[in-house]
Amino acid sequence: MRKRVKAMFLRSDFAQIKSDSEWLALQSIAAELSAPIKAIVAAELKRGNIIVDVGKDYPDKGSVHITLRDRFDGRYESEDAVFSVCDDPHYWHANYVTKTIPRHLLIC
Repeated sequence: MRKRVKAMFLRSDFAQIKSDSEWLALQSIAAELSAPIKAIVAAELKRGNIIVDVGKDYPDKGSVHITLRDRFDGRYESEDAVFSVCDDPHYWHANYVTKTIPRHLLIC
């Protein structure tokens, strides 16, 4: 029997979802997101940003990473979520990363 995961984010928070199974998979991964990054994602979604990618095992095994469509700044930086600017067109503009291992990552 498949475990039900409470939806953290609305389907409309994502740039595109192709199927119900993809939606369930994304919700399952997002449920593992660390609290500091989860709070930042929620704040950005309220501002109108949209999730374009969710993944697992980067940058560490067990990590969760989320990519947002629009750029964000360092307004949410805390002891638990460190902000940095990468601004490399091959990668991303900026990110938040947790200090705890596995590190969770929010990218724009």
